[in-house]
Amino acid sequence: MTYYLNLIKDTIRKIWINVFWKNPPHLWALKVTISIAFLLIIAELVFGNSFIATTLALGVVAMALGETDVHPRGRLKSSGIMLMLFLVSSSIVGLLTPYPVVFGVALAVMIFSLTILAGVNSRLKGVTFGTMLIITYTMLGAGTSKEWFHQPLLYVAGASIYSTISVLLLYLRPLRLLRGELSTGFVYLAEYIDVKAKLFPSKPQ
Repeated sequence: MTYYLNLIKDTIRKIWINVFWKNPPHLWALKVTISIAFLLIIAELVFGNSFIATTLALGVVAMALGETDVHPRGRLKSSGIMLMLFLVSSSIVGLLTPYPVVFGVALAVMIFSLTILAGVNSRLKGVTFGTMLIITYTMLGAGTSKEWFHQPLLYVAGASIYSTISVLLLYLRPLRLLRGELSTGFVYLAEYIDVKAKLFPSKPQ
C-alpha cells in the first residue's frame, strides 16, 4: 500500500514539475483556473448569485492578463497599483454612467491617461491593459448591478485572490521566471545560429 502511495505522489510531483512548474504559460493557466473555480464555488454556495460569481471571475481575468513577470516585490507593487486603479476606474464608471456627457468626458480622460502611462513606463503596460479591461467590464455590467459600488468591490476581490496566489507562488521560487527566460533565450539563440549556419554552407572537401 505504501509503495503505491509513494508511486502516486511521485507521479503527481513529476506532473507538477514538468507540466506546470517548468512551463510558465501552463502555470499561469492553472493559477487562473484555480482562482476562478474557488471564487465560483464560494459565490454559488454562499450567495447563489451568478452576477457575483461572474464579476469575481472577471476580476481574476483582468488581473491575470495584466500581470507582469517581475521580481516578487515588483509584482507585489504592480498588483497594489492595479487593485487601486481597478477600484477607482470601476467606481468612476459606475457613478457616471447615468450622466452620458460627463461619463464620455471622464472615459476619454481615463483612456488617454492610461495610454500615456503605458507609453511612459513599459512595465505598466500590463497594469493599464488590465485597468482598461475593468473599465470595459464595468460598462457592460452597469445595467445588471443594483448599486454602483457592487462591481468595483467584486472586481477588486477577485483580482486580490488571484494576486495573492500568484505572489505566493513567486515567493516560493523567485528565480524560476528568470531561469525560464534564460532557457528560452538560449533556445532562440540556438535557432538563430542554426539558420545563420545554413546561409554559409561549408565548401565540400
